[in-house]
Amino acid sequence: MRVFVDRDLCMGCKACEVRCPRIFKVDGESKSTVIAKGELAGEDLDCAKLAEDACPTAAIRVQQHQ
Repeated sequence: MRVFVDRDLCMGCKACEVRCPRIFKVDGESKSTVIAKGELAGEDLDCAKLAEDACPTAAIRVQQHQ
């Protein structure tokens, strides 16, 4: 599974970074970016799903990589 951020929807609230600092970082443009490399599994995948659910603008998507 991979995680994606729609930067057009992101409002930079940092909810994702607070929950998953190994996966997300809010950059200088106050937008979330994915810093995790490759496929997510285990605790990282669980954390990313929590961040997806917590995102107030639905900017985060966790989905199967094709």
